Amino acid sequence: MKAHYLDQYAHMDSPVHRIPAPTKLAIAMLLIFLCLLIPGLWTWFFGAMAVFLLVTAISSHVPLGFLARRLAWLELAIVGLAASRLFGEEGGLAPFVSLVTKATACAAIMLMVSCTTRFSDILSTLTAVGLPTLLVTTLGLMYRYLFVLSDEAARMRRARLARTFKRDRGRLWRSMASVIAQLFVRSAERAQRIHSAMLARGWQ
Repeated sequence: MKAHYLDQYAHMDSPVHRIPAPTKLAIAMLLIFLCLLIPGLWTWFFGAMAVFLLVTAISSHVPLGFLARRLAWLELAIVGLAASRLFGEEGGLAPFVSLVTKATACAAIMLMVSCTTRFSDILSTLTAVGLPTLLVTTLGLMYRYLFVLSDEAARMRRARLARTFKRDRGRLWRSMASVIAQLFVRSAERAQRIHSAMLARGWQ
């Protein structure tokens, strides 16, 4: 498995990592609730939130560059989804800024939790608080097979590049589209095999 980057910093030892998972999740849920409740234009609150998250990141010893790159990728989706608030009768710049600010704060909070908490501990906490077993199992399987699919995508990409002698951009995009399509088909086939194996072992 070479997809260790998915949770490579969750197994470190730092003051933040040593906080029990239930406590971290409770704090994260409280902060997210406050972010959703407080207007996005209250700059003092979100400024204080940013300072708190920065201090937490420094205390966790997780590289700030890694966190910034992850948050930047999430920011692309956030801005894209929030762009709809720029139009319409109740839209405008203020609702757009408010939505982006709140979503960015919530994403940063969950990113900090995921980088400092083992996923198995998160699943155990969700089970303890009464989340349906089916949902917890689905999350566990999803997490487990992200590694498998990431490795398979990397192998397919290397094989495709080894058979591509011309490096023009159009051919590269067609090659990547082919890899994505084949990965989707293989993922569906693998999911069917996994489902059949689970049924054979008594899963309901």
